[in-house]
Amino acid sequence: MHFKFNVNLTDEDYLNFNSFTMLNTPQGKLSVKNLRVMIALIFFLIGVFVLITRDYSPNVQVLFFVLISAWFILLQLLLKKMLKRSWKRQLIKMKKAGKSVYTPESEICFYDDVFVETTPCEKNELKYSVIEDVSVVGENAIYIYVSALKAYILPFSCFESKEQWDDFATFIKTKCDKVTII
Repeated sequence: MHFKFNVNLTDEDYLNFNSFTMLNTPQGKLSVKNLRVMIALIFFLIGVFVLITRDYSPNVQVLFFVLISAWFILLQLLLKKMLKRSWKRQLIKMKKAGKSVYTPESEICFYDDVFVETTPCEKNELKYSVIEDVSVVGENAIYIYVSALKAYILPFSCFESKEQWDDFATFIKTKCDKVTII
């Protein structure tokens, strides 16, 4: 065994992972782009519908378009903050319902040919070949993606020292093709 980590995730770790995934991965960026386009289309259709169904003076039409444009721009500017707030509300809602969207405690061991995650409910053994990407996010966390939206989160807190962090980052680079350092 090369490395063994006792991972204790917090809500903040999970929310940081979601933010990073949505705003930095190709799939997340595409989702945000599609959401922006849908919002633009909805505002455009509302504007056309209101102008077609009502008989407004030119001054009212201009005022309407200025207002709808201002709302559209404001929504586009605040979209990332709104998404983050939405994830937080969803997490709180799930916790109140007694459901967990992430496993707070686990043990992850890294061997020569596999890594093993052990949680109170299950044990997963995966070959390094299933890793799609590894993102090293400063000195905050390492995300080991096994699919577009699923990753093993290793927050900095599970490392004993900066040296162990560096050693693990070097080790994981030898086990997968794509490592992104941010």
